[in-house]
Amino acid sequence: AEDMLALIDELARQIDAAALGAEAAAGAEARGRTALEACTGHVETMNIAEARVSLAEAQKCFATAKVDASTEVGRASALIAAAEARVTLFSVAEDAFSLAAERCDSQDFEEARGHLEQARRAYERAGNSDMDIQDEIEALEARIEAGLAA
Repeated sequence: AEDMLALIDELARQIDAAALGAEAAAGAEARGRTALEACTGHVETMNIAEARVSLAEAQKCFATAKVDASTEVGRASALIAAAEARVTLFSVAEDAFSLAAERCDSQDFEEARGHLEQARRAYERAGNSDMDIQDEIEALEARIEAGLAA
């Protein structure tokens, strides 16, 4: 059970890290493009010193964002990794939910509760907003609580 919760947390961290990395790279790239535009403006007005400053800023930003031929591929890869982690979390959640239902059916309510908590946590960390899933979790939770109370 603890291994499963650790896996759920690790996959959620991977999703968060990929999203933050893509966001940071996009921000640095945007700052680099703004600096390039400023550089162009300075060149047009023949302000070479300011153009050089803007160009240096653009280069620094692009280096931060690692903007080159592979940057878009890197961003796409990060987003794919995040999507894969979400798919894995949903799979973990579905498996845990199935185990909870099986344990509930076999009257092992304590174990069912543990699996249901894993399922709930995985769904939450995957960013689930499907009300049908929430309803199913609540219905199974009610069955488990009723079984424990009996």
